[in-house]
Amino acid sequence: MKTIKVIGRETIINPATGNCHDDAGLRALDGYYEEVFSVEDNYDKTGFILELEKEILKLKNYNLQIEEI
Repeated sequence: MKTIKVIGRETIINPATGNCHDDAGLRALDGYYEEVFSVEDNYDKTGFILELEKEILKLKNYNLQIEEI
């Protein structure tokens, strides 16, 4: 078993800068997702993300990142 952290960021443009909001700005706009999961050592990353997007529909439009911790 290993522990992973899934981080999701929605692409929301800051009108003042013309760039994407940072994590703090995304949290304020409900455009940031972070969750820790325990998975098997040989889990399928793509399959895991697809299942997560089915369970949490808003993540479908997020940029998702997996970090092993």
